[in-house]
Amino acid sequence: MNLQTLLDLAATRKPGRISAVGASAFERAVLAEWERRGWQVHHCEGDMPDCLYHAVDRAVKGETDMIFCAGDEGLKLTRLLDNAMPREFKPLSVMQGFEVPTYQKMLWAGFTPMGNYDSIPEAIKGVQTMVRTLTNLGEPAAKVALLSCVELISASVHSTIWEATIGHMSQRGQFGAAKVDGPLAFDLAVSPRAVDEKGLKSEIGGQADLVIPPDLNSFETLVDAIHLSGEHRAVGILVGGPCPIALPPHRSERHLDLSLKIASLLI
Repeated sequence: MNLQTLLDLAATRKPGRISAVGASAFERAVLAEWERRGWQVHHCEGDMPDCLYHAVDRAVKGETDMIFCAGDEGLKLTRLLDNAMPREFKPLSVMQGFEVPTYQKMLWAGFTPMGNYDSIPEAIKGVQTMVRTLTNLGEPAAKVALLSCVELISASVHSTIWEATIGHMSQRGQFGAAKVDGPLAFDLAVSPRAVDEKGLKSEIGGQADLVIPPDLNSFETLVDAIHLSGEHRAVGILVGGPCPIALPPHRSERHLDLSLKIASLLI
């Protein structure tokens, strides 16, 4: 998956409706550009929780096509959004996408913060939501790596149990054309050289489109590390609700327009 290809495709989308929550002056200026391109932007005013419920209610009623939600505290924001969602849309999954010079394609990192990963059915639901998102973005044969600190299945490392279960489901074709494998260390997910050196056979083969860390701490650490690694372009979205939700990329307004464009492809 190539970010520029997605952005070119987004440029062909017909204008729709955006519900904006908590937009700063900078973010309102970006949204004003979208209005000039024909998009209808509705700013939900008031306290953050009330605004979120209003935006979600508009989405459930079909009165908006996507939500933009501002905020520099990603976990708090995700929790508020998840609480605002009707039961049938819970839990939401957060996906951060990166274009970095050292990787041959766009790399996504995803997690379901409010999901209970001790429950294999909930873990499966989160992975299915993210795989479906990549399919809708034009990558039906996505390679998804379930990350862990070890590659072997161990009763003492709980994440390896649900990751191995989901990996076996993938081998049975239960994720369609997508390939899901785990447990895998991060280097095995993104480095063909590491795969050769360790001699591990995997359908991911160091070419992951999406990595899913085993817990929230790992996800936040990974995303922070990528953001601090140097030049890159990034997008942030929340998926699994009644409409796509665009977020400022992790602690940064810089790539807000990119997030909106990617979210527009999921309408």
